[in-house]
Amino acid sequence: MFSFLRALIICTLFFCFLSVTVNGTPIFNHIYTLTSHLSVPVQKLTTSVFSQAADSTTQYSKKLFDNSVPRLKDSVKSKSSAPSRWKAGGEPEEVIRNDEKKELEDLIKRHQ
Repeated sequence: MFSFLRALIICTLFFCFLSVTVNGTPIFNHIYTLTSHLSVPVQKLTTSVFSQAADSTTQYSKKLFDNSVPRLKDSVKSKSSAPSRWKAGGEPEEVIRNDEKKELEDLIKRHQ
């Protein structure tokens, strides 16, 4: 908490110092006039490097995503697949007897 307050105080003092007027303009404008010949090209270079990096990252991500999507749609070509054997009610055609159901329930209970 103390370091946050210290940083806030330093920023406030620095802002006040840059706002002091000398010869009708703030000190910030005098400093900007001296450094703008170097800072403007550096800013343009930095912007172009970051935009180029973002573009290449976007292209790489798109290529990675495109390669992860399967090209062929997965489908079952067999006529003996489970849904084709079901009745209209969603039940399989095979009838399970009550004694078989009881055996299955017992088997499940033993393995829990």
